[in-house]
Amino acid sequence: MGLKTSSNQWFKNIISPTGRPPFEWLYIYILCALVGYSIADLNILTFRPQMLPKKAPPLKPKRMMRQKLISSSDLRKITDRNIFNNDGLIPPPLTDGEKKGENLDGPPVLSKLPLKLLGTIVHLDPNKSIATINKSSGNESESFRVGERIESLAEITKIERRKVIFRNLATRRLEYIEIPGTIKLILA
Repeated sequence: MGLKTSSNQWFKNIISPTGRPPFEWLYIYILCALVGYSIADLNILTFRPQMLPKKAPPLKPKRMMRQKLISSSDLRKITDRNIFNNDGLIPPPLTDGEKKGENLDGPPVLSKLPLKLLGTIVHLDPNKSIATINKSSGNESESFRVGERIESLAEITKIERRKVIFRNLATRRLEYIEIPGTIKLILA
């Protein structure tokens, strides 16, 4: 009897004192949502065939790709017009001998400083790479890393295998020295 009375007591606790189940006020909203969803589903089934296109879209016409060869007379019009110079004169191209607008950060050029590269040790971390350079003036060999200066001649910017790139402190131009290709590599 004790078990039967406890289950009855539990059921009575669920039902409110007025005798109605809990959340009864929520049932009407759930019912309205289900009915609305069903009506919308039936409407879309009814009107969907009318929304679909009856015929296929028109095909885009294929463009005829004609390649027109550029004739020399067309190019002559461009050079005669010369939009970059109002005088109509085309200036001569700059050569290596001219120093007009020299690009200091351009590609490095072979150095004429009295330096000779004896060897390089290239590391994955460029700051740990080492180059051994012989200064011809004093016949001394020293080791240098990236960022170090070779007396007042140059500052090393990059060390590669068989090549060292540096900035010449006198001209501020990038230059390089390298080990000649005739010397054999010793692989250990």
